[in-house]
Amino acid sequence: MNPKGNPQNLRKGRPKGIPNKATREIKAVALDLLSDPTYVASLRRRLPAGKAPHMETLLHHYAFGKPKETLEGTILHKVYAWQD
Repeated sequence: MNPKGNPQNLRKGRPKGIPNKATREIKAVALDLLSDPTYVASLRRRLPAGKAPHMETLLHHYAFGKPKETLEGTILHKVYAWQD
């Protein structure tokens, strides 16, 4: 046991509720890129030409919402025959 008597206090890594540093850095880079007029002009040329399909899909999701995904399948259960 640790001094406080709570084994949860021995957790390693980032505490709950604290944002990941990498996430903040990636968001900052993305914001800088998307704020760059040269990039925006390039994107405006590439989208109608069909040269940015992933960005086009992402923009559709932001504008209209991501469609609901439905999974279909069969669940197989294993049956074990125990022998004495």
